[in-house]
Amino acid sequence: MYALAEAQLAAGRPALARGRAEAAVRLWRQIGSHTWLAVALDTLSTTHTRAGDHPAATRAREEAAELRRA
Repeated sequence: MYALAEAQLAAGRPALARGRAEAAVRLWRQIGSHTWLAVALDTLSTTHTRAGDHPAATRAREEAAELRRA
């Protein structure tokens, strides 16, 4: 799903991308895959940045970094 979010970002549709990225984050949380959750969080961070929501972007980016350190 995060790949669909990336495609929406490339097409200049950050709002649609955010929805896809949020869905990917939910899915990877349920599955328990920290690697793919970090990737999805990076994508979510990008969508927040493009939408101007810098605090949300920072939270997603920091969570992704924490997962990679664990």
